[in-house]
Amino acid sequence: MNSIMEDWQSALDDYNSALELEANCAEIAYALNYRGHIKSVELDDEDAAIADFKGAIEANAYLRDPHYNLGLIYINKNEYEKAIGYFNKAIEIDPTYAFAYNDRGVAYVRSGDQEAAIEDYSKAIEADPEYSLPHKNCGLLYYDMGEYELARADLSQFLVFEPENASIINDLGRAYLKLNNLESANAEFSRGIQIDPNYHWPYYNRGLVDKDLGDTAAAIADFTQFLRLYQEKDEFSAYAEENIQANTITGPTITHVFFATELDENSGPVNISDTFSSDTTSVYAFVTYTGMTDGVPYESVWKFNNEEYVRSPFDWALGESGTRWIANTYNSCGSPLNAGIYRWELYFNSTLIASGEFTKE
Repeated sequence: MNSIMEDWQSALDDYNSALELEANCAEIAYALNYRGHIKSVELDDEDAAIADFKGAIEANAYLRDPHYNLGLIYINKNEYEKAIGYFNKAIEIDPTYAFAYNDRGVAYVRSGDQEAAIEDYSKAIEADPEYSLPHKNCGLLYYDMGEYELARADLSQFLVFEPENASIINDLGRAYLKLNNLESANAEFSRGIQIDPNYHWPYYNRGLVDKDLGDTAAAIADFTQFLRLYQEKDEFSAYAEENIQANTITGPTITHVFFATELDENSGPVNISDTFSSDTTSVYAFVTYTGMTDGVPYESVWKFNNEEYVRSPFDWALGESGTRWIANTYNSCGSPLNAGIYRWELYFNSTLIASGEFTKE
């Protein structure tokens, strides 16, 4: 952090030195604009930045960027009319200024003019078709307006540019859920979980899909994982808890099997997937379970390409319910696992009660 601050201080010193020298108005305007940007973005000194941006405009009223930068500051100050005025001037100077259209759209949303915001997001996209942010902003606004098909289209387009954005993948799934396209919603929530297994909302939303599909066991598993990751006490956690309690099945029941390559400090899963890379050395089998009794005997079985290679009897000691790892597979020498298909099975009284598979590349 100190080295970064030194870099910005050095840049400030350069701009300060440039402003002390004889310079024409254009050079002064550029120097003040860039110095204002450093003060605003890097040093969080908005008042000093405003003074520099206004000085840049005084030196060269036809430089678009200080107008735009002032608009950003006034959005941050919740002064939306001022922000819109400065964005207007930036766009007047450069009618193809996609950033200014997008951020004027943000100011319109926050001031309550949704239609003007939609128009500006569309102009930003027209000005720069490769600019992803207005697709996201437009999609989220359409969702809030109840225009779920339009939201789906814009959010999908945003993900063309940023395909691993788990938050927007979750929002796309929500749009599909509103459109009652449960299969696509489930696919998007599952994709979001695979990209970021520690992001809580896709588990909650997939739990809603599971519930609508009548898959009680899957709903319990997803709501349980949501509660493990989400520490807030609000209507969402209360809804998840109610569904788990209302649908808990009596007797020994495994509701979800999944795999991870590592454990966190609480022995929770890290890097959840069903396909693991070539350098993977160990995989843990996790289960979400209910109705279990400590001291009851079970058997854990690992298979590789349909051939059994480990069978381990054990007495249950993990309590009545929860989500825990109960078996793992690894090479004793620490080398990567062999490539192929691995299957884990759990038996109770010689009856298979849970199983899962993963692929090692």
